[in-house]
Amino acid sequence: MRYYEQRYPEVDELVMVQVRQIAEMGAYVKLLEYDNIEGMILLSELSRRRIRSIQKLIRVGRNEVVVVLRVDKEKGYIDLSKRRVSPEDITKCEERYMKSKTVGSIMRHVASRLPSFDAEASAKKDEGGAKDEGAEAEKKEGAEEEAPVGGSSEEERLEKLYETIAWPLGKKYGHPYEAFKRALT
Repeated sequence: MRYYEQRYPEVDELVMVQVRQIAEMGAYVKLLEYDNIEGMILLSELSRRRIRSIQKLIRVGRNEVVVVLRVDKEKGYIDLSKRRVSPEDITKCEERYMKSKTVGSIMRHVASRLPSFDAEASAKKDEGGAKDEGAEAEKKEGAEEEAPVGGSSEEERLEKLYETIAWPLGKKYGHPYEAFKRALT
């Protein structure tokens, strides 16, 4: 699941990645905040100093904070740099990632509790004139007319929840975590 509305990160954005494989050219990583899409850290972008041992510098399975250098959306290439990241950047990115992970956990829990529904059956029910009295009362009170948040799979329900709740809250409060925190205090 991606935590943000855009499918790809922006250039100069800090992202959390997990190292998948170390090759001759660099390290292949998956971007944890962007639905595990693949990116690459070139060897020249791993460290400012001379690299004696790649294994000591970067390990498979470890999470790292990197900055986005280039994004080719057509080909799906994302070039990343570890050496251009400052210690302050690492702290900021780790905090944002932990907040996003917490929001993701909450949203996944809510999505798992939502009933799945068949969109065609729902549409036919509405066409057939079978109306719920409670729904009529809600419409009279000015409630928004929208299809129930649901879908055939939990991933689809989760995506819909992000679209209707998390991303709009993120726009308003800077991060959905901040909105959830405000709701609790």
